[in-house]
Amino acid sequence: LAMTTLSLDESFRCPAVICELARGVWAKPPELHASIDRPGEVTFRRAASLRDEAAYIGEAVAKALAGGIPEPEIAVLVRSAEPLARLVERELRARGIAVARLGGERVLDDLAVDAICAALRCFAEPAETSVWRRLFGHPAWGIAPLPLRLAFDAAPPRSIDEACRLAERLAPPARVSSAQLAAALRSARTFWDAGEPVQAARAFAAEADVLGFVIAAGERDAQRSSRRITSFLDALADVRDVRSGLKLSAGSAAVLEDFLTCSESWPAGAEAVDAEPGVRILTVHAAKGLEFDFVAIADAVDGRFPQIFRSDVLLSEAEIAAARGCGVDLGTRAAEHTAEERSLWYVAVTRAKRKLLVTWSETDLDGSPQRPSRFIPVDARTLELRSPSFTGPLIYAAAPELAAGQTPVAARLPRAIGTSQIATWLDCRRKFYYAGLLR
Repeated sequence: LAMTTLSLDESFRCPAVICELARGVWAKPPELHASIDRPGEVTFRRAASLRDEAAYIGEAVAKALAGGIPEPEIAVLVRSAEPLARLVERELRARGIAVARLGGERVLDDLAVDAICAALRCFAEPAETSVWRRLFGHPAWGIAPLPLRLAFDAAPPRSIDEACRLAERLAPPARVSSAQLAAALRSARTFWDAGEPVQAARAFAAEADVLGFVIAAGERDAQRSSRRITSFLDALADVRDVRSGLKLSAGSAAVLEDFLTCSESWPAGAEAVDAEPGVRILTVHAAKGLEFDFVAIADAVDGRFPQIFRSDVLLSEAEIAAARGCGVDLGTRAAEHTAEERSLWYVAVTRAKRKLLVTWSETDLDGSPQRPSRFIPVDARTLELRSPSFTGPLIYAAAPELAAGQTPVAARLPRAIGTSQIATWLDCRRKFYYAGLLR
Protein backbone atom coordinates (compact mmCIF):
# COMPACT_ATOMS: atom_id res chain seq x y z
CA LEU A 1 0.00 0.00 0.00
CA ALA A 2 1.16 3.53 -0.73
CA MET A 3 1.77 5.36 2.52
CA THR A 4 2.09 9.09 3.12
CA THR A 5 4.61 10.33 5.67
CA LEU A 6 3.37 13.15 7.86
CA SER A 7 6.03 15.19 9.64
CA LEU A 8 5.12 16.53 13.09
CA ASP A 9 7.34 19.59 12.81
CA GLU A 10 5.03 22.29 14.20
CA SER A 11 4.64 23.04 17.91
CA PHE A 12 1.44 24.67 19.15
CA ARG A 13 2.73 24.62 22.74
CA CYS A 14 6.34 25.79 22.92
CA PRO A 15 7.82 29.20 22.04
CA ALA A 16 10.67 29.32 19.53
CA VAL A 17 13.49 29.53 22.13
CA ILE A 18 12.28 26.31 23.79
CA CYS A 19 11.91 24.54 20.44
CA GLU A 20 15.53 25.40 19.59
CA LEU A 21 16.82 23.99 22.88
CA ALA A 22 14.85 20.77 22.37
CA ARG A 23 16.12 20.06 18.86
CA GLY A 24 19.70 21.23 19.42
CA VAL A 25 20.96 17.97 20.96
CA TRP A 26 20.69 16.05 17.69
CA ALA A 27 23.53 15.82 15.17
CA LYS A 28 20.90 16.39 12.48
CA PRO A 29 18.26 18.41 14.34
CA PRO A 30 14.67 17.45 13.49
CA GLU A 31 12.44 20.11 12.05
CA LEU A 32 10.51 21.87 14.79
CA HIS A 33 9.19 25.40 14.65
CA ALA A 34 6.80 27.29 16.89
CA SER A 35 3.45 28.27 15.50
CA ILE A 36 2.76 30.70 18.35
CA ASP A 37 4.10 34.21 18.83
CA ARG A 38 4.20 34.00 22.64
CA PRO A 39 7.70 34.83 23.96
CA GLY A 40 9.48 32.14 25.93
CA GLU A 41 12.10 32.23 28.65
CA VAL A 42 14.96 29.76 29.20
CA THR A 43 17.23 30.05 32.24
CA PHE A 44 20.27 27.97 33.21
CA ARG A 45 21.66 27.91 36.76
CA ARG A 46 24.57 26.16 38.43
CA ALA A 47 24.44 25.43 42.18
CA ALA A 48 27.21 24.53 44.59
CA SER A 49 25.58 21.27 45.80
CA LEU A 50 22.43 19.21 45.45
CA ARG A 51 20.93 20.89 48.52
CA ASP A 52 21.72 24.32 47.07
CA GLU A 53 20.15 23.26 43.78
CA ALA A 54 16.97 22.24 45.60
CA ALA A 55 16.96 25.59 47.42
CA TYR A 56 17.30 27.48 44.14
CA ILE A 57 14.42 25.54 42.59
CA GLY A 58 12.35 26.33 45.67
CA GLU A 59 13.03 30.04 45.22
CA ALA A 60 12.26 29.88 41.49
CA VAL A 61 8.96 28.11 42.11
CA ALA A 62 8.00 30.64 44.79
CA LYS A 63 8.71 33.51 42.34
CA ALA A 64 6.64 31.78 39.65
CA LEU A 65 3.72 31.46 42.06
CA ALA A 66 4.07 35.11 43.06
CA GLY A 67 4.01 35.98 39.36
CA GLY A 68 0.58 34.43 38.98
CA ILE A 69 1.36 30.91 37.72
CA PRO A 70 -0.88 28.42 39.59
CA GLU A 71 0.65 25.42 41.36
CA PRO A 72 -0.70 22.75 38.94
CA GLU A 73 0.95 24.65 36.07
CA ILE A 74 4.43 24.21 37.60
CA ALA A 75 6.51 21.03 37.28
CA VAL A 76 9.96 19.94 38.44
CA LEU A 77 11.32 17.15 36.23
CA VAL A 78 14.12 14.77 37.24
CA ARG A 79 15.76 11.98 35.27
CA SER A 80 15.94 9.78 38.39
CA ALA A 81 13.57 10.27 41.32
CA GLU A 82 16.17 10.16 44.08
CA PRO A 83 17.80 11.89 45.78
CA LEU A 84 16.94 15.32 44.37
CA ALA A 85 13.16 14.86 44.19
CA ARG A 86 12.96 14.43 47.96
CA LEU A 87 15.19 17.48 48.58
CA VAL A 88 13.07 19.64 46.27
CA GLU A 89 9.88 18.40 47.91
CA ARG A 90 11.24 19.37 51.32
CA GLU A 91 12.23 22.83 50.09
CA LEU A 92 8.80 23.47 48.61
CA ARG A 93 6.92 22.27 51.66
CA ALA A 94 9.13 24.42 53.90
CA ARG A 95 7.88 27.41 51.91
CA GLY A 96 4.25 26.37 52.39
CA ILE A 97 3.90 25.21 48.77
CA ALA A 98 1.68 22.18 48.13
CA VAL A 99 3.44 19.30 46.35
CA ALA A 100 2.09 16.47 44.21
CA ARG A 101 5.11 14.21 43.97
CA LEU A 102 4.02 11.74 41.31
CA GLY A 103 5.98 9.49 38.99
CA GLY A 104 9.05 7.50 39.99
CA GLU A 105 7.75 6.86 43.51
CA ARG A 106 7.80 3.42 45.05
CA VAL A 107 5.29 1.87 47.39
CA LEU A 108 7.84 2.21 50.21
CA ASP A 109 8.04 5.99 49.72
CA ASP A 110 4.68 6.32 51.50
CA LEU A 111 5.05 7.04 55.25
CA ALA A 112 2.20 4.74 56.23
CA VAL A 113 3.68 1.85 54.26
CA ASP A 114 7.13 2.68 55.63
CA ALA A 115 5.82 2.36 59.20
CA ILE A 116 4.38 -1.11 58.49
CA CYS A 117 7.55 -2.23 56.74
CA ALA A 118 9.66 -0.95 59.67
CA ALA A 119 7.73 -3.29 61.99
CA LEU A 120 8.23 -6.27 59.65
CA ARG A 121 11.97 -5.56 59.52
CA CYS A 122 12.02 -5.78 63.32
CA PHE A 123 10.38 -9.21 63.20
CA ALA A 124 12.97 -10.34 60.65
CA GLU A 125 15.96 -9.02 62.66
CA PRO A 126 14.82 -8.79 66.29
CA ALA A 127 18.38 -8.81 67.69
CA GLU A 128 19.36 -5.73 65.66
CA THR A 129 18.87 -2.64 67.82
CA SER A 130 18.99 -0.25 64.84
CA VAL A 131 15.74 -1.61 63.37
CA TRP A 132 13.95 -1.04 66.67
CA ARG A 133 15.29 2.52 66.81
CA ARG A 134 13.91 3.12 63.35
CA LEU A 135 10.51 1.71 64.27
CA PHE A 136 10.07 3.58 67.55
CA GLY A 137 11.44 6.78 66.05
CA HIS A 138 8.99 6.72 63.14
CA PRO A 139 6.90 9.91 62.93
CA ALA A 140 3.68 7.87 62.78
CA TRP A 141 3.75 7.31 66.57
CA GLY A 142 4.77 10.78 67.73
CA ILE A 143 7.18 9.51 70.41
CA ALA A 144 9.31 12.36 71.75
CA PRO A 145 12.94 11.86 70.67
CA LEU A 146 14.64 12.63 74.01
CA PRO A 147 12.86 10.01 76.19
CA LEU A 148 13.18 7.53 73.33
CA ARG A 149 16.93 8.06 73.17
CA LEU A 150 17.30 7.74 76.95
CA ALA A 151 15.26 4.52 76.95
CA PHE A 152 17.39 2.97 74.20
CA ASP A 153 20.63 4.05 75.87
CA ALA A 154 19.51 2.45 79.14
CA ALA A 155 18.23 -0.86 77.74
CA PRO A 156 18.37 -1.36 73.98
CA PRO A 157 15.90 -4.11 72.95
CA ARG A 158 17.24 -7.24 71.29
CA SER A 159 14.02 -9.23 71.02
CA ILE A 160 10.34 -8.62 70.36
CA ASP A 161 9.45 -9.17 74.02
CA GLU A 162 12.08 -6.66 75.19
CA ALA A 163 10.81 -4.15 72.62
CA CYS A 164 7.24 -4.55 73.85
CA ARG A 165 8.32 -4.00 77.44
CA LEU A 166 10.29 -0.91 76.38
CA ALA A 167 7.21 0.44 74.57
CA GLU A 168 5.11 0.02 77.71
CA ARG A 169 7.72 1.90 79.82
CA LEU A 170 7.87 4.91 77.51
CA ALA A 171 5.96 8.05 78.36
CA PRO A 172 2.70 8.24 76.36
CA PRO A 173 3.48 9.60 72.88
CA ALA A 174 1.41 12.25 71.17
CA ARG A 175 -0.74 10.02 68.96
CA VAL A 176 -0.49 6.29 69.71
CA SER A 177 -0.22 5.05 73.29
CA SER A 178 2.73 2.88 74.27
CA ALA A 179 0.39 0.06 75.28
CA GLN A 180 -1.33 0.21 71.87
CA LEU A 181 2.00 0.00 70.03
CA ALA A 182 3.12 -2.96 72.17
CA ALA A 183 -0.22 -4.73 71.56
CA ALA A 184 0.15 -4.19 67.80
CA LEU A 185 3.62 -5.77 67.86
CA ARG A 186 2.41 -8.81 69.81
CA SER A 187 -0.61 -9.33 67.56
CA ALA A 188 1.46 -9.05 64.35
CA ARG A 189 4.13 -11.41 65.71
CA THR A 190 1.55 -14.21 65.99
CA PHE A 191 0.94 -14.10 62.25
CA TRP A 192 4.63 -13.55 61.44
CA ASP A 193 5.70 -16.66 63.36
CA ALA A 194 2.95 -18.64 61.61
CA GLY A 195 4.47 -17.76 58.20
CA GLU A 196 1.79 -15.25 57.25
CA PRO A 197 3.63 -11.94 56.61
CA VAL A 198 0.66 -10.36 54.80
CA GLN A 199 -1.63 -10.96 57.78
CA ALA A 200 1.12 -9.72 60.10
CA ALA A 201 1.30 -6.46 58.14
CA ARG A 202 -2.51 -6.11 58.20
CA ALA A 203 -2.69 -6.73 61.95
CA PHE A 204 0.04 -4.22 62.77
CA ALA A 205 -1.45 -1.56 60.48
CA ALA A 206 -4.89 -1.93 62.03
CA GLU A 207 -3.95 -2.10 65.73
CA ALA A 208 -1.28 0.62 65.55
CA ASP A 209 -3.71 2.87 63.62
CA VAL A 210 -1.14 3.54 60.91
CA LEU A 211 -3.65 5.17 58.61
CA GLY A 212 -4.69 7.59 61.34
CA PHE A 213 -1.30 9.27 60.96
CA VAL A 214 -2.01 10.28 57.36
CA ILE A 215 -5.70 11.04 57.93
CA ALA A 216 -4.58 14.01 60.02
CA ALA A 217 -2.89 15.43 56.90
CA GLY A 218 -6.15 15.45 54.93
CA GLU A 219 -8.57 13.20 53.12
CA ARG A 220 -6.59 13.12 49.87
CA ASP A 221 -3.40 11.96 51.61
CA ALA A 222 -5.37 9.30 53.48
CA GLN A 223 -6.90 8.00 50.26
CA ARG A 224 -3.50 7.86 48.56
CA SER A 225 -1.88 6.06 51.50
CA SER A 226 -4.72 3.54 51.76
CA ARG A 227 -4.23 2.66 48.08
CA ARG A 228 -0.51 2.27 48.60
CA ILE A 229 -0.98 0.09 51.67
CA THR A 230 -3.15 -2.13 49.48
CA SER A 231 -0.44 -2.16 46.77
CA PHE A 232 2.16 -3.08 49.40
CA LEU A 233 0.07 -5.98 50.74
CA ASP A 234 -0.64 -7.21 47.19
CA ALA A 235 3.07 -7.09 46.36
CA LEU A 236 3.96 -9.00 49.51
CA ALA A 237 1.34 -11.63 48.63
CA ASP A 238 2.71 -11.88 45.08
CA VAL A 239 6.23 -12.57 46.38
CA ARG A 240 4.86 -15.22 48.75
CA ASP A 241 2.92 -16.93 45.96
CA VAL A 242 5.89 -16.90 43.56
CA ARG A 243 8.18 -18.46 46.18
CA SER A 244 5.57 -21.13 46.88
CA GLY A 245 5.18 -21.82 43.16
CA LEU A 246 8.94 -22.26 42.80
CA LYS A 247 9.01 -24.67 45.76
CA LEU A 248 11.08 -22.19 47.78
CA SER A 249 10.62 -21.29 51.40
CA ALA A 250 7.59 -19.05 51.85
CA GLY A 251 8.53 -18.14 55.41
CA SER A 252 7.88 -14.58 56.53
CA ALA A 253 11.54 -13.50 56.61
CA ALA A 254 12.28 -14.94 53.16
CA VAL A 255 9.22 -13.24 51.63
CA LEU A 256 10.13 -9.87 53.15
CA GLU A 257 13.76 -10.16 52.02
CA ASP A 258 12.71 -10.90 48.43
CA PHE A 259 10.22 -8.02 48.47
CA LEU A 260 12.85 -5.55 49.68
CA THR A 261 15.32 -6.81 47.07
CA CYS A 262 12.91 -6.08 44.22
CA SER A 263 11.07 -3.13 45.80
CA GLU A 264 12.28 -0.79 43.03
CA SER A 265 9.89 -2.61 40.68
CA TRP A 266 6.83 -1.97 42.84
CA PRO A 267 5.50 1.45 41.78
CA ALA A 268 3.42 3.53 44.15
CA GLY A 269 0.41 3.49 41.87
CA ALA A 270 -0.86 5.46 38.90
CA GLU A 271 -2.75 8.33 40.49
CA ALA A 272 -3.99 10.79 37.90
CA VAL A 273 -1.73 13.83 37.80
CA ASP A 274 -4.52 16.26 37.00
CA ALA A 275 -6.43 15.14 40.12
CA GLU A 276 -3.61 16.12 42.49
CA PRO A 277 -3.22 19.66 43.86
CA GLY A 278 0.16 21.32 44.16
CA VAL A 279 3.40 21.67 42.22
CA ARG A 280 4.26 18.48 40.33
CA ILE A 281 7.54 16.64 40.93
CA LEU A 282 7.87 14.06 38.16
CA THR A 283 10.37 11.87 36.40
CA VAL A 284 10.76 12.73 32.73
CA HIS A 285 9.11 9.44 31.78
CA ALA A 286 6.05 10.26 33.91
CA ALA A 287 5.78 13.73 32.33
CA LYS A 288 5.18 12.44 28.79
CA GLY A 289 2.02 13.90 27.30
CA LEU A 290 1.76 16.68 29.91
CA GLU A 291 2.37 20.42 29.63
CA PHE A 292 3.01 23.21 32.13
CA ASP A 293 3.51 26.98 32.10
CA PHE A 294 6.76 26.68 34.09
CA VAL A 295 9.08 23.67 34.01
CA ALA A 296 12.32 23.13 35.93
CA ILE A 297 14.61 20.37 34.65
CA ALA A 298 16.74 19.47 37.66
CA ASP A 299 19.93 17.45 38.09
CA ALA A 300 21.07 18.05 34.49
CA VAL A 301 24.52 16.49 34.93
CA ASP A 302 26.46 14.07 32.79
CA GLY A 303 25.94 10.52 33.96
CA ARG A 304 22.33 11.10 34.99
CA PHE A 305 20.96 13.17 32.10
CA PRO A 306 22.08 11.72 29.80
CA GLN A 307 22.55 8.53 31.75
CA ILE A 308 25.71 6.51 31.26
CA PHE A 309 25.31 3.60 28.87
CA ARG A 310 26.12 0.30 30.58
CA SER A 311 26.77 -2.32 27.95
CA ASP A 312 26.32 -6.04 28.54
CA VAL A 313 29.90 -7.29 28.97
CA LEU A 314 28.85 -10.83 28.01
CA LEU A 315 27.62 -9.86 24.54
CA SER A 316 29.23 -7.89 21.75
CA GLU A 317 27.37 -5.52 19.43
CA ALA A 318 27.62 -8.16 16.66
CA GLU A 319 26.11 -10.86 18.91
CA ILE A 320 23.21 -8.59 19.90
CA ALA A 321 22.61 -7.80 16.22
CA ALA A 322 22.70 -11.51 15.32
CA ALA A 323 20.21 -12.33 18.06
CA ARG A 324 17.86 -9.61 16.82
CA GLY A 325 18.08 -11.08 13.35
CA CYS A 326 16.61 -14.25 14.84
CA GLY A 327 13.83 -12.30 16.54
CA VAL A 328 15.38 -12.17 20.04
CA ASP A 329 15.89 -8.77 21.69
CA LEU A 330 18.80 -8.90 24.15
CA GLY A 331 18.98 -5.24 25.17
CA THR A 332 19.79 -1.73 24.02
CA ARG A 333 22.82 -0.93 21.91
CA ALA A 334 25.03 2.12 22.50
CA ALA A 335 23.70 4.12 19.54
CA GLU A 336 20.12 3.36 20.55
CA HIS A 337 20.79 4.43 24.14
CA THR A 338 22.11 7.81 22.99
CA ALA A 339 19.03 8.33 20.81
CA GLU A 340 16.74 7.44 23.71
CA GLU A 341 18.45 9.95 26.01
CA ARG A 342 18.14 12.66 23.37
CA SER A 343 14.47 11.84 22.96
CA LEU A 344 13.95 12.11 26.72
CA TRP A 345 15.64 15.52 26.73
CA TYR A 346 13.33 16.53 23.89
CA VAL A 347 10.34 15.37 25.95
CA ALA A 348 11.53 17.20 29.08
CA VAL A 349 12.18 20.52 27.35
CA THR A 350 8.97 20.54 25.32
CA ARG A 351 6.78 20.18 28.43
CA ALA A 352 7.21 23.95 28.95
CA LYS A 353 4.66 26.37 27.48
CA ARG A 354 6.21 29.62 28.73
CA LYS A 355 9.21 29.33 31.05
CA LEU A 356 11.96 26.74 31.36
CA LEU A 357 14.65 26.46 34.04
CA VAL A 358 17.57 24.01 33.76
CA THR A 359 19.69 23.43 36.88
CA TRP A 360 22.67 21.36 37.90
CA SER A 361 25.07 21.18 40.83
CA GLU A 362 28.86 21.13 41.07
CA THR A 363 28.98 18.32 43.64
CA ASP A 364 26.93 15.25 44.52
CA LEU A 365 25.70 14.42 48.04
CA ASP A 366 29.02 12.73 48.83
CA GLY A 367 31.01 15.76 47.63
CA SER A 368 32.21 14.20 44.38
CA PRO A 369 32.46 16.69 41.48
CA GLN A 370 29.88 16.73 38.67
CA ARG A 371 29.85 18.14 35.16
CA PRO A 372 26.88 19.84 33.51
CA SER A 373 24.94 17.80 30.99
CA ARG A 374 26.31 17.77 27.46
CA PHE A 375 22.75 18.57 26.36
CA ILE A 376 23.10 22.09 27.81
CA PRO A 377 24.42 24.47 25.13
CA VAL A 378 28.14 25.23 25.42
CA ASP A 379 27.62 28.98 25.65
CA ALA A 380 25.17 28.53 28.56
CA ARG A 381 27.64 26.30 30.41
CA THR A 382 30.47 28.75 29.80
CA LEU A 383 28.44 31.72 30.99
CA GLU A 384 27.46 29.94 34.21
CA LEU A 385 31.09 28.96 34.90
CA ARG A 386 32.06 32.62 34.81
CA SER A 387 29.62 33.52 37.58
CA PRO A 388 29.54 32.28 41.20
CA SER A 389 27.50 29.13 41.78
CA PHE A 390 24.31 29.50 43.78
CA THR A 391 24.60 28.76 47.50
CA GLY A 392 21.41 28.59 49.51
CA PRO A 393 21.20 30.60 52.73
CA LEU A 394 21.38 28.86 56.09
CA ILE A 395 18.05 29.92 57.60
CA TYR A 396 16.77 29.02 61.04
CA ALA A 397 13.17 27.81 60.91
CA ALA A 398 11.35 27.48 64.22
CA ALA A 399 9.45 24.26 64.89
CA PRO A 400 5.74 24.78 64.09
CA GLU A 401 4.60 23.69 67.57
CA LEU A 402 6.59 26.40 69.40
CA ALA A 403 4.49 29.00 71.17
CA ALA A 404 4.34 32.42 69.56
CA GLY A 405 6.25 33.93 72.50
CA GLN A 406 9.28 31.71 71.92
CA THR A 407 11.00 33.97 69.45
CA PRO A 408 14.20 32.46 67.93
CA VAL A 409 17.34 34.27 69.09
CA ALA A 410 20.99 33.96 68.15
CA ALA A 411 23.06 31.68 70.38
CA ARG A 412 26.81 31.23 70.75
CA LEU A 413 27.90 27.63 70.45
CA PRO A 414 30.03 26.37 73.35
CA ARG A 415 32.58 24.85 70.98
CA ALA A 416 33.55 24.73 67.32
CA ILE A 417 31.47 22.32 65.22
CA GLY A 418 32.71 19.96 62.52
CA THR A 419 31.42 19.25 59.05
CA SER A 420 29.29 16.29 60.18
CA GLN A 421 27.42 18.53 62.65
CA ILE A 422 26.89 21.11 59.92
CA ALA A 423 25.43 18.36 57.73
CA THR A 424 23.13 17.39 60.63
CA TRP A 425 21.99 21.01 60.88
CA LEU A 426 21.09 21.02 57.19
CA ASP A 427 19.26 17.69 57.40
CA CYS A 428 17.42 18.02 60.73
CA ARG A 429 17.61 21.05 63.03
CA ARG A 430 15.95 19.21 65.90
CA LYS A 431 18.50 16.39 65.78
CA PHE A 432 21.28 18.98 65.75
CA TYR A 433 19.99 20.58 68.95
CA TYR A 434 19.54 17.28 70.74
CA ALA A 435 22.96 15.91 69.74
CA GLY A 436 25.07 19.08 69.65
CA LEU A 437 23.62 21.28 72.37
CA LEU A 438 21.51 19.25 74.80
CA ARG A 439 23.79 16.20 74.46
